[in-house]
Amino acid sequence: MAVTVVEALFIIGTIFFLRSYISAKFSKDVKAPLVGLRYSWEPQFLTRLRFTNGARNALNEGYSKFKDSKFKVLRNDKDVLVISNKYVDELRSLPEDTLSPLQAHVNALLGHHTGVDTLLGSNLHTRMLQQKLTPKLTEMLPIIRSELQYGMQVEFPPCKEDWAAVNVTRVMLRLVARISARMFVGPLCRNEEWLRVSIDYSLDVFRTVLVMRLFPPFLHPIVGPMVPAWWQVRRDIKLAQKLIVPLVEERRKEAASGGDSYEKPNDLLQWMNDGANKSESAPSTLAAKQLLLTLASIHTTTMSVTHALYDLAAMPEYIQPLREEIEQVLQEEGGWQKGVLSKLRKMDSFLKESQRMSPPNNGKFPVFASGKAWCWSKEILMRGTAVAFNRVVMKPLTLSDGTFLPQGTHFTMPAGPLAFDENIIKDPHKFDGLRYYNMRLNPAESGRHQFAMTDGNSLHFGHGKYACPGRFLASNEIKTMLGHILMEYDFKLKDGQSRPANKSINEYIFPDPDGELMFKTRVASESGH
Repeated sequence: MAVTVVEALFIIGTIFFLRSYISAKFSKDVKAPLVGLRYSWEPQFLTRLRFTNGARNALNEGYSKFKDSKFKVLRNDKDVLVISNKYVDELRSLPEDTLSPLQAHVNALLGHHTGVDTLLGSNLHTRMLQQKLTPKLTEMLPIIRSELQYGMQVEFPPCKEDWAAVNVTRVMLRLVARISARMFVGPLCRNEEWLRVSIDYSLDVFRTVLVMRLFPPFLHPIVGPMVPAWWQVRRDIKLAQKLIVPLVEERRKEAASGGDSYEKPNDLLQWMNDGANKSESAPSTLAAKQLLLTLASIHTTTMSVTHALYDLAAMPEYIQPLREEIEQVLQEEGGWQKGVLSKLRKMDSFLKESQRMSPPNNGKFPVFASGKAWCWSKEILMRGTAVAFNRVVMKPLTLSDGTFLPQGTHFTMPAGPLAFDENIIKDPHKFDGLRYYNMRLNPAESGRHQFAMTDGNSLHFGHGKYACPGRFLASNEIKTMLGHILMEYDFKLKDGQSRPANKSINEYIFPDPDGELMFKTRVASESGH
C-alpha cells in the first residue's frame, strides 16, 4: 500500500522529534546558548529546518550576541558549536591526538560510507604536498600553463568572431580538473575517465551525505544502500583503482629495469610512491589518496575562479588595472617565468577580496536550490562555507578562560561573520578589489594580507599547523588561470543582467552553477607573451 503524503510527513516529523529528544537527553556536548529560535517554545525540528535557508541569519545573530564566547546553531543532522576566534592562537598548533581537523572532516563527510575515512590511515598525501609539491610550485608553472592552454582550446567554445555564452562553472571545473591531473597523475590528465571520476567523486560523496544527514546515525547503515549516490561512490573508487593501480605497477617495473637511464616522472603520484612507508605503499592505497586529493582541490579552486570572473564581469573597472599589471610583470620577467605570480599584487588583492565576499569551502559539503526547483545535478554542487577551523576534541580540553571541551566535541569558528565585522574590516560590505594591495603599500605590511595567507581573522583556509596544505597550489592555479583568461579574452555580463547571484544552503555559499558570461577572443591577445 502506498504511503500517503500525510503519513510520510508524520514519519519525517517523528524522526526529527526523536532525534531532538535523544540529543537533548543524552548529549554530553558543551552547554551554550542556542540561536536561530524565533520563540523559546518553538519545536527544535522547525528551527533545524529553517537553518537550511536561514543559516547566515542564525550565524550572524550568534556572532552579534556571543562573538567573544560560544553559541550553538541547530542544523538538520546535529547541533553545531561555534566558538570565538579569540581561541584560535591557543588551539591552532595543538597536535592531532588532542584536536583533530581530519576527524572533523571525516565525520562531516560520513567517511565510513564515502571512503573519506582513508584520510585517517596516514598523512602521506599531506606530507608530499608540503614536502615536495609546494617547494616546487614555481618550477611547476610551465606545466600548469601548458595544460591550461591546451584545456582552453578544448573547453572554450569558438568565439573569435562573435561573443559566445559560456557556463563559467562548467568550463572552469574542466580546466581545474585538467591542471590538477597534470600535476597529480601525469599522463592521466588527458584520460577522460580520470577527468570524469576526479570531478564526479566529490559530487557523489556530497549527494550521499546530503541524504544520509536527514536521518539519525543509527539508521545510516540502512539508509546508505538506498541512496543511488552511495553506490556511485563505490563505482568511483573502483574506477580510480582501475586507472591508478596499473600506472603505479608499470612505473615500479620501469624503475626496477631501467637502471641509471630511468628518469622518474615529475608528478605527485611519483612522489607519493617514493615517499610511502611500508603501510602506505600498496598501489590501491595510492589510488585512494589520489581520489581524496580531488575531493579537496578541484571544486574549491573552481569556485574561487568562478567567483572572481563573476566579480570582474560585474565590476569591469578592475579589468584594465589587472591587465596592465600582468603586462608589466610579463615584460619585466620576460614572459610567464617563475617570478611572475608573486608580483601580481593587484590580482592577489582582488582574489582575497573576492574570497572574503564569497568564501571557499573548507572540507565540508553543500547542496543548493537552483532556479525554482531543488537541483541534484552534479554541476551545481559547488561549495563555500560561512564557518571554518573545524575540529574534533580527541582528549578533554580546558581553554585558557576555563571553558571545558569534553572528548568528542565537534566545533567550528564563524569565518563568515568575521569577514564582515566592522571592527576588523573597514567598510566590510563594500567590495574593494584593491583593499589588500593598498594595505601592502605600507612597508610594515608588505609581507602580509596575501591571498594564501591565514591569520586569526581570516580563517577561510584554516589557520595554524593544519591550515589547508594545498592553498599555495590553489593560489598559483587560480592566478595562472585568471591571468591567461584576462589576456586571452574579453568577457562581460549578458545584456541587461547583473552578477549571477551566489547560492546558499545551510552554512554553505557557492557561485551560481547556471551562470553564464559572454566571452570573445581579444584582438590584442596574449600571443606575444
